[in-house]
Amino acid sequence: MSASRSENTDAARAKARPPDTRPPGPGEAKLLHGRERLVELLESLVEEEAPRLVLVGPPGVGRRTLARAVASRHARCALEDEAGAASATTPLAFAAPGEPLPEGVPVHVPPLTREAARATLEALAARRGVPLEELAIEELLDLAGGLPGLLDHFVRELVSRPWSEIREQTLAGRLPAPLAAWIDARVAELDAPTRRALEQLACAPRPQPAAALARAGVPPEALEALVERGLARRTADRRFVALGPWILGAAPRDPEVLERAAEALVVQAGEPVKDPRLLPHWFAMAAWLVTLCRGHGLPAPAARLGAAALDLAHCALRGHPLVGWLEEQLQLLEPRLREPVRLGLRLEVLLVLADEALLVRRLERAPELLDAVDEALGRSEALENEEALARRAARQRAALRHTEGELAPEHLATLRTLWEARDTSTPEETMRLALLLASAAKPEDPEEAMRVIAYALPLAEARGWSLAERRLRVLAGDIDSDRGDLRAAASQYEQAARRAEELGLKEALLHRGSAAVARWAAGEDGREALDEVIEALRTHAPPRMAAYFGAYRAMLRAADGDLQGPFEAIADSYPLLLEAYPRVAEVVMLFRGLGELRIGREAIGLRRVEEVAEGGGASEALARELLRWHRSPGEAFRGPPRSLEERLLVAAIARGEEPAGADAEARWTVDRDGRWLEGPEGRVSLARRAVLRRLLARLAEAAWQSEGPVDVPTIVEATWPGERLLPDAAAARVYTAVRSLRKLGLEGALHTTGDGYALDPAVRVQG
Repeated sequence: MSASRSENTDAARAKARPPDTRPPGPGEAKLLHGRERLVELLESLVEEEAPRLVLVGPPGVGRRTLARAVASRHARCALEDEAGAASATTPLAFAAPGEPLPEGVPVHVPPLTREAARATLEALAARRGVPLEELAIEELLDLAGGLPGLLDHFVRELVSRPWSEIREQTLAGRLPAPLAAWIDARVAELDAPTRRALEQLACAPRPQPAAALARAGVPPEALEALVERGLARRTADRRFVALGPWILGAAPRDPEVLERAAEALVVQAGEPVKDPRLLPHWFAMAAWLVTLCRGHGLPAPAARLGAAALDLAHCALRGHPLVGWLEEQLQLLEPRLREPVRLGLRLEVLLVLADEALLVRRLERAPELLDAVDEALGRSEALENEEALARRAARQRAALRHTEGELAPEHLATLRTLWEARDTSTPEETMRLALLLASAAKPEDPEEAMRVIAYALPLAEARGWSLAERRLRVLAGDIDSDRGDLRAAASQYEQAARRAEELGLKEALLHRGSAAVARWAAGEDGREALDEVIEALRTHAPPRMAAYFGAYRAMLRAADGDLQGPFEAIADSYPLLLEAYPRVAEVVMLFRGLGELRIGREAIGLRRVEEVAEGGGASEALARELLRWHRSPGEAFRGPPRSLEERLLVAAIARGEEPAGADAEARWTVDRDGRWLEGPEGRVSLARRAVLRRLLARLAEAAWQSEGPVDVPTIVEATWPGERLLPDAAAARVYTAVRSLRKLGLEGALHTTGDGYALDPAVRVQG
């Protein structure tokens, strides 16, 4: 039955029976076409102490349908007769243009003049006690949904100003906010006819059906022209710029156009986007269309578009607030897609949800989804893309095992087979496979992992997939670091940090920390950057993250010759490392064991190293090699280091084997008051370096008096008199000052022991 015939039937029935004041039946609520917010608005206006609500408008403009809907929803809103006359006690009345208005709040029904529209808004705003603009934003968007055409007249008066002045209010709660920024940024790029059509659209904060657009003076062919011109563009960016206004204007109330719009966005999801800044706006548009498709009973386009959006999110936009929302929408849609004719689409949705579960490590959800995929594949009959779907499911099974730490050789072989057949996969699936294979192959075959990364990086860059590019660069940085190419590793981490910053991800700080570690290990200036990262992590991240980089700072200092102080400073954070990063905790234990062995505490040192060697962890082989080296000191440590941690440990061992005291007397003399130090290259004055002068004076005095090592609190008291520092800050400040002295030439003659710092006994102190 058509809408017009239904309305005539309603009017005839109203003549033949008394006013209907009973509660609404199951079918009568449909008169509102699902717009319950209109009823809520009318209900809020019709209160016991409020004046009547007066609908102003000529007969035949949707008045009776609206009135009966309200009357059936609220028993106290009774209608007396067709003319709209109401008793004095009825809170709902009608009036035709030119008639005296009954006492009450007028709500004008189209056609309206601008003056009438403003009068309506002002009356409603006064009743609400809010500014006029806020009322228009918060209430009338939904009111217009129940009164077709009303919004045109309201908005033409209120929104005759530039779009930018009202965009935040008009989009709040209705359209995703990025759409306004997108419109502002892209209008200038359009040709003149397109720009004129878009400027006409800017008069409406909510998309209008074709009839309303025509009344507003926007010809429907102008919207179609936007699409045609846009699809003729050579880049996806231009197509999106043209597609947006068409969707905004033509899609909301025409299911056929809505489905076309959803399919157009699905197609565009596979196109490379040159400007990553467009991606959030694309997601906003996709999310809004998913909502509209659901509301119009179009689950297939909604699910297909939602799946395409999440597919792209895995590669490009993790962290966007719409990603989680889209997953919820797909879960709501999935039960409606169980029909055999939609089995393929259901498989697509299940696979996308499985990818999302794996991405956010909801491992309890992933097996359930993959079991449903296997069941659906077993029931499928001649699906066109069944083979591709089966490959995706196999990749996801391997991803689940890899995430759980149980990747068997057969799973890795499956991934390699899938990689060989990547030409038959979509770009999105190829990217997911590349990320998984590179990560899985890295421990055993880093060269294979780098080949995969080299293939995938240009793909991620060309398509604007910043999230995938970030993850690939982190993997490449890890491999470069393990291979000893520390400058290349630092460069990869820094580029990953830039991508993370573009996406607003908190991981940016972690990548900056990794880059600083690599720079320091390469002999470049990364110390201050690493200190800044650790301080920022203590404020903005869980404690385990600061502990992680604190451990690497301690290893780097040990490689520079300080095997005691740094590890004492991080002793309190060791339990965090053991829980969150057991491999790093094992290496820290090896460094601590080496430090104990260095100062003669053999029993303690061996116990620490043996604990790692017998623990069965990732550093077991390294611990056994350290024990072998200690028992056979004449033999060299094992072959080339296979990781950054191993490289730092080897550097610390080599530092301890350097003969420092043998030639110290010939090279160094220090002033007892710390004013200078002198060696073969000449005298270095500390007269203008008060901190270093006080530090050297305290160390020289201890050597003069044969006091032995000077502990950190004593150094702080002598070097920064009157200052009170926390233990970690004190240790860090002392270390920095000691390192400065070593850089000036005391390297190898200024030692760290378990009790503090001391000059080598062979250094001559001149009193």
